[in-house]
Amino acid sequence: MNRSIAVSTLERVEEAVADATAAIDLQPSSDILAAAYVSRSVDLILLDRVEEAVADVTAAIDLKPDDIDILAQAYVNRSIALSALERTDEAVADLRMVLDLVPPTHELNRQAVALLV
Repeated sequence: MNRSIAVSTLERVEEAVADATAAIDLQPSSDILAAAYVSRSVDLILLDRVEEAVADVTAAIDLKPDDIDILAQAYVNRSIALSALERTDEAVADLRMVLDLVPPTHELNRQAVALLV
């Protein structure tokens, strides 16, 4: 999983997706699995594979419905993917979820506000 993040930051996005997929295929704990789905969703969005990104973050949300950090990042990522699919109402609903989940000083809250504007 760490390799996937490192590769992604080096702009080797296809390789990052493959690494995250390998991590997911190992069926790790739900914490790691949810984080892998959220991480892979970013790269899938960059590759314009937005339907897959929506599926990944939805899986992360289902796996960790009580983990505010996973939820907030998943909702931000899903809103970006939904927006790319022109599913604006759903994207806005996800961003509003972020605003409800994290305090105004949280970085993801600021990202959500920026995306709503």
